[in-house]
Amino acid sequence: MNDSKFPAKEINAAIERWKERLGLQDWEVGWNIGNEYSWAVQNECRASINYALIGRSATITFSPFSWKSWRRSLLHEMLHLVFADLEDMAKAEKKNEKLASMNVHQIIHKLERLIK
Repeated sequence: MNDSKFPAKEINAAIERWKERLGLQDWEVGWNIGNEYSWAVQNECRASINYALIGRSATITFSPFSWKSWRRSLLHEMLHLVFADLEDMAKAEKKNEKLASMNVHQIIHKLERLIK
């Protein structure tokens, strides 16, 4: 999906740059833009990522309202892939899933400030 406000070529190039910088070359990463209605009702975040460890594929979904901040959102979601194995392991341990997710987000927010 494409929206004229979202610069597709620039986003695709940025994905490739972050894959290289973060050591994620074994991942296939695509992106799309979420539906305005469902995003406004269900989400407060600027983007989300869905991934499959088997096959190392991921899709970043940007909020249709976040086109001005897509760079920061992209970095945040790419950093989730750095921790994908850890997050998946935490999900298998249901009792610690929420705590592990909170810890990963704290690390991601720290890395976002360091990485430009």
